[in-house]
Amino acid sequence: MSPLSNTTFWRRLDAHIDRRAQGVARSVRGLVVASAGTGLRLAGTVMGRAAETFTDIEIMQHFGFVSVPPPATEVVTVPIGGSSAHRVVVAELDPLYRPKDLLPGEAVIYSMTGNKVHCKLDGSIVVSTPLGAAVECTAAGLVLLAGGGAPVARVGDAVAVSGSVTVDGTPWAFTATGTITAGSTLVQAGG
Repeated sequence: MSPLSNTTFWRRLDAHIDRRAQGVARSVRGLVVASAGTGLRLAGTVMGRAAETFTDIEIMQHFGFVSVPPPATEVVTVPIGGSSAHRVVVAELDPLYRPKDLLPGEAVIYSMTGNKVHCKLDGSIVVSTPLGAAVECTAAGLVLLAGGGAPVARVGDAVAVSGSVTVDGTPWAFTATGTITAGSTLVQAGG
């Protein structure tokens, strides 16, 4: 008879694992009580679900990205080497501030004040503030300000300007076309 089909084998294995796991700290889900990002370390105080408090826990984050989670942010802590004395925060989430209108494959960097950098599924990126300021870089390479309107002119773009001016009481109509050139505040006039 194979040991894999023997229920006694499985009971003994479970009991052995339980004995070995005694005294080994496990991951804990909790809430941030306080956090600070000073110096070289980002640390916080976390209250676990079983009313246990962990102080001076390092908050680990991805390279190139840092945030200081506000109080009441949900976190997951993991004991390094199974020791409760050396815990680190490996995940944070605050559903109150997290954007909820994402499609699968999209990503957003956001703050609790409503500022967002939204990398959309169509390849565009939208940077926005809660007061309505917005910059959109479209998948087609255009840069739009405040949610639409004419694209922002860039070096190398063709420009056409028309209007009228009055000189010494005489109105003059004009039309000019040209290309925006680098290193200049002027438009290079063309035909």
